[in-house]
Amino acid sequence: MPFNVVIFGESGAGKSSLINLLCGSDVAAISSSANGCILHATPYDYTDPTGASFRFWDTAGLNEGDGGRVPNVEAVIRLYRLIMSLHDGISLLIFVMRAPRIRDASAKNWTLFHEIICRRQVPAAIAITGLEGEESMDAWWTQNQDSFHAQGISPIGHACVAGTRGKRSRDGTHKFNDEYEVSREKMLVMIQQFFLRQP
Repeated sequence: MPFNVVIFGESGAGKSSLINLLCGSDVAAISSSANGCILHATPYDYTDPTGASFRFWDTAGLNEGDGGRVPNVEAVIRLYRLIMSLHDGISLLIFVMRAPRIRDASAKNWTLFHEIICRRQVPAAIAITGLEGEESMDAWWTQNQDSFHAQGISPIGHACVAGTRGKRSRDGTHKFNDEYEVSREKMLVMIQQFFLRQP
């Protein structure tokens, strides 16, 4: 059985893009529309170079608002039901957040799922997206980690990533291709380091 990794966060944070990054291909639909594109939790299977099999769960965005495709209360209920339905257990939670601001809702969502629903029994890591333009993506975490801790967000691991390759240039290359490849490696290393072998 593959190890379940549940990827959650606010609408527009880049969860589906992170799935594509991890899987190494565009398997999950992404959208730049005002409303989220994920209505139901969707699994994507991936086997890493060590032979470990993972099932990445893409989930409806939290805090989309009542006018969104999945109102926040419904998104919370769906994520809760997913977590409760995974009878073979969960090996890792990955909270996806888009830089640069930590919203109040981010801390509340972290607390709700990591501390209350999963009772801190499942390790929770964080992926920070939207850092493609930073000179050093990792330096962003160093500069901001105290703000996360002050709001009660203390992940077991973190990865500051480029969730997109950026625009394609005339020669066929992408603006952030190098950052994207480094980001994929960081994510896979983080997962391999922190996932529970006994879910």
